[in-house]
Amino acid sequence: ADTLLGIGQAHLFDGWPPAGEAVADKRRFLAQLAGLDSAYPGGLVAYVGNARRLLAESQAGANPLEGWRPRMPSADLETKLCPVDDAFCQFERVGLAEATGLCFVIPAGGLGQRPGLSGR
Repeated sequence: ADTLLGIGQAHLFDGWPPAGEAVADKRRFLAQLAGLDSAYPGGLVAYVGNARRLLAESQAGANPLEGWRPRMPSADLETKLCPVDDAFCQFERVGLAEATGLCFVIPAGGLGQRPGLSGR
């Protein structure tokens, strides 16, 4: 909690119930923050710093993909799969097992706006 306060994230604690109330919810929230802090390189401090930098660059019109061009991978891949091969079926089983933890994030706009909001 002190880390978040130190990086300007006090709003995350706005509206918290008084001390002694919703203790389990507060502990769950803090445990989630601890997990996020350990999962992101440099922790939440780095995450917030990176987010602020990226937003500032975007607001200034910088394009993080400037100069990058997508290209097709080489056709000479070591693994060639056919949907009826044993290898394909094995990779499909592994992929489907992993899919239970899959999450998609679809950001709105290119400048951090949210749908229906002016971005200000």
